[in-house]
Amino acid sequence: MRMDIVSTNSENLLSSFPPILRQNFKELFLHGKIGLTPIALNDVRPSKYYVRNNQSYGYSYTIKVPYASKRLNWELIFCPEDLKFAPDFNFNDETFYLAYDINSIIENVPSLEQWNVYDAKSLITVLKQFLSLYKKQQLERLSDNIYAHVNLEYQSLVREVNPHDVEIYLEHTCAHFLISVKVDVSALPEYLQPIMNGQNDDYLNPGDDTCYLKVSFVKLDGSRVNTSLQLSPRIDQLINRKTFHFPDFVKHSSLPEYVTTVTNLLQEHIEQLVIYHKLKKEFMTCLCTMYAESVLEFDSEKFDKAEILLEVDDYHCLVQIEINQTFPEEKPTVTLIAINCHPLANTCREKLDYEYNPHWTPEEMLAKLMDSLGENIQRFENHKHA
Repeated sequence: MRMDIVSTNSENLLSSFPPILRQNFKELFLHGKIGLTPIALNDVRPSKYYVRNNQSYGYSYTIKVPYASKRLNWELIFCPEDLKFAPDFNFNDETFYLAYDINSIIENVPSLEQWNVYDAKSLITVLKQFLSLYKKQQLERLSDNIYAHVNLEYQSLVREVNPHDVEIYLEHTCAHFLISVKVDVSALPEYLQPIMNGQNDDYLNPGDDTCYLKVSFVKLDGSRVNTSLQLSPRIDQLINRKTFHFPDFVKHSSLPEYVTTVTNLLQEHIEQLVIYHKLKKEFMTCLCTMYAESVLEFDSEKFDKAEILLEVDDYHCLVQIEINQTFPEEKPTVTLIAINCHPLANTCREKLDYEYNPHWTPEEMLAKLMDSLGENIQRFENHKHA
């Protein structure tokens, strides 16, 4: 999933919007989850402008509304003569446009008549109600005979899953589901913020923790189904793609069964990740406690790297310890580095093979490792250059 770059100076982001509309757009950008997935900053683009006091402002906007893993291209058009009025909409979808008359729109989108530009939630409320109406129209189309199998799958699914957690988008020859997968990620480590161009006032907004399952019926009879998993940045950063085996949609299986399978597998994987992280933290804590005088640095967030400086018979050697995501099943990678040789010489680095048992306590692992290091550093001191 995408992330926005959010500046601590939010006014800079809103400067191209008319002052009277800024609070509405700010609310949309900060809390823009009008469906299952939020609207991002780059989903809103001005398409027409007016000039006031030598300043150009947008009054017509193209909004890419996220829905069922698609982007609905809607146009939001304010009156440049008086921006207090409710906006007009162009949905660029004739089937949706013709599906409802004005009375139906008033009934389903009451906030349009109740528009108050000074209420910062007015815009997001109107968009939510229009998207709910769009979803209603998609569900009404399911009654068409060509969607008979898809309709059966949907009806079975919403007996197991809250309908609010499902979005469906119909095309003439295929159908797309986006389903919220409910897993507990509360015990996962926090999202690690990367440095953005060396600037401290810019950061990536990982948003809420979400897992979505996209299921596309490429053939409406269910004979060909494509699936994918869409994870929010924090979860995606931590999931081990090498060990998490995302299942295929097996022919003749049902959509509710598949959702249950994916949910259970993902929850099991997350619980295993929590255990791995806890064990890595325990290992690094023991390292820093037992050999504090030798530790040069360690990763205090991921707990997956450390460098220590050891002395054996007046010979100093740098030792690099790297822990992978499946620790303790796989032992840490330990590399000896000669500090008195050219840093690019391949023979000045050597991976250490040492005794290891994943069932040992961290204290036992480190004691065995240090014994092995003492023996191998003596041999490493006399290494030859090619």
